[in-house]
Amino acid sequence: DGQEEEEGKMELSAEDVEQLHHLQETLRMRLESKREEHQHRQNHNEEKDMYRNGNANKLAIRSIHDVVKMKQSAKLKVTLAQQEKEQAEKEQEKDDDTIQTTHSLQQQRQKEQISSTEAPTVVAAHPKLPMTIPPVLRTNLVSLPKKSNLPFHKEETNGEPTTSHVVVPFFWHVLKSGGTTVSEICSRCFNLVRASGGNSTTTNDKSDNQTESLEVITIDNGVKLVNVDMATTEGIQRAKKLNLIPSALADILITPYLYESSSLFNTYEQKGQLFALFRHPIQRAVSMFHYLQHATWEPTYSPNLKDMTIEDYAMSESVEEDWMVRTLTNKMKDMETGLTEQDLDLAKEILRTKCVVGLTDQMEQSVDRFVQVFGWKKDVNETEGGGGGGEGAVDAQQCKDELLQSGGVNKFHHPTEVEGSMAWELLKLKNVWDIQLYEYAVRLFEEQAILFQ
Repeated sequence: DGQEEEEGKMELSAEDVEQLHHLQETLRMRLESKREEHQHRQNHNEEKDMYRNGNANKLAIRSIHDVVKMKQSAKLKVTLAQQEKEQAEKEQEKDDDTIQTTHSLQQQRQKEQISSTEAPTVVAAHPKLPMTIPPVLRTNLVSLPKKSNLPFHKEETNGEPTTSHVVVPFFWHVLKSGGTTVSEICSRCFNLVRASGGNSTTTNDKSDNQTESLEVITIDNGVKLVNVDMATTEGIQRAKKLNLIPSALADILITPYLYESSSLFNTYEQKGQLFALFRHPIQRAVSMFHYLQHATWEPTYSPNLKDMTIEDYAMSESVEEDWMVRTLTNKMKDMETGLTEQDLDLAKEILRTKCVVGLTDQMEQSVDRFVQVFGWKKDVNETEGGGGGGEGAVDAQQCKDELLQSGGVNKFHHPTEVEGSMAWELLKLKNVWDIQLYEYAVRLFEEQAILFQ
């Protein structure tokens, strides 16, 4: 009887084992749900405490930290998916080798036929819709040549390059992108008289901005400046009133104000050739922050920045927001209005048709392109007072090379930010459109190479 009772118990345990497992899993899921509910309630209470204590910035930083983690997790998933996709594509390629080879041969033949019949055309990543450039830029700035065999500054009339206007180099100074180095190269190496301002080389006494007439002044190292301040709207208005461009005193215009300065070219006989240096917007923002923390001589210096962290700066009202796109679309005065895809397309179109693009991380090649566009002499440059630091003759090429090899001027050593860091992500939120424009500028830099062959 005892043996039969024991066998009955074993049979009962075997029959109910599935139900017991199901019950155990149900209890585990309920427990996990309770834990998540408790964690959510705890996080909610912490957030309420943060707002109650006035620590909204801490909450924002923690939110960004969570976003960074989510992005890292998403990147991992994308990587795995990409690996699977690549494996599938490799298998598909084995079956399509013959078709792809035939298609490649056809494309090659088409390219050879095109290159043998006409000069290559610059094909940029065009905006999605045809854009109309504002009149002040369309009329007053020279358009770039469409073909490599057409000289700069000239337009096509009946298939022939012609020009009937004086072209003035117009450098759009994107701050903290190497513009000061370009300015010094123009002055010290090529002896150009520049209309710029906004730095220690521009004085504010009677010999400069207070006089009612234009004149060229000479400062340190033989640098020559017209007595105008192109770094302020007031200075630009004064330059316009005194007919800066018709005076022909300035060999080059250097300013961050695109539209205001373009209005100086108010006759058909005089136009500006736009060129600029571009730097990754987040790297530029980081550099701007560390520079303004110490640059007491700058008009934009603020003592409040001195004790800020880069994260605080990124969330403050002091940080720039899509400065390049807003400047190109003339929306700097309307910061409350958000930018759109159409604004980005307009900014792209202006760069594509009007601007010789240079890159900060391709400095030497960029400067060489600028020299070629404007025909600045590379041979010995005679200056007054030495020009490039010596007396008498200055070798422009050697002067330029030495300035670039030294790392340029107005440089400021500071910590960098790694992509994906909290500061990087915060600044990225402020430069969504500028980042896309910079990536477009990089493509344009590569495509404009055909114009310099």
